[in-house]
Amino acid sequence: MSFVAALAVKSVINNNINCNVKFKWPNDLMIDLKKVSGILLEPTDDKKAIIIGIGINLISNPEIKGNFWKSTNLYDVSGLKLLPENLSLELLEQIINFVNIWYEKGFEFIKALWLKNVLFLKQELHSTDLKNRVIGNFLGIDDLGQMIIKDKTNNSLNISSGTFIPINQ
Repeated sequence: MSFVAALAVKSVINNNINCNVKFKWPNDLMIDLKKVSGILLEPTDDKKAIIIGIGINLISNPEIKGNFWKSTNLYDVSGLKLLPENLSLELLEQIINFVNIWYEKGFEFIKALWLKNVLFLKQELHSTDLKNRVIGNFLGIDDLGQMIIKDKTNNSLNISSGTFIPINQ
């Protein structure tokens, strides 16, 4: 669902302003390497539903000290003041649209759409927040949405969480 939500957010942003939105695994949307949106998913206590939290920086953005990634907002990018009440319905419609695409065409199709706009594909990355530092080339995502990293010993690792940045930064 995080990939479905990311595609929906990208669609809404691109329907309203002209910019190049990219995905940063696992749940961020970036413009010019600055975070403009984040997505969090939490299952309900009974595990029968999932709650999707989506934050989009419309007219302001937090400045987080010590964070590798800077942030931005859509007003700074476009000069347009987009209102949440105007985007909420469009976002819901796009989520439904991409859920329908997922059911009709499968996760492989959603994954391919997402990978067309992902940052750092085939680049060497390193983890910044895992107990054991991971370094390797980002090859894509598996069918569970895990990041596939090939390390220097040619081992393929499937990573389910963490922050990764390019090795040269």
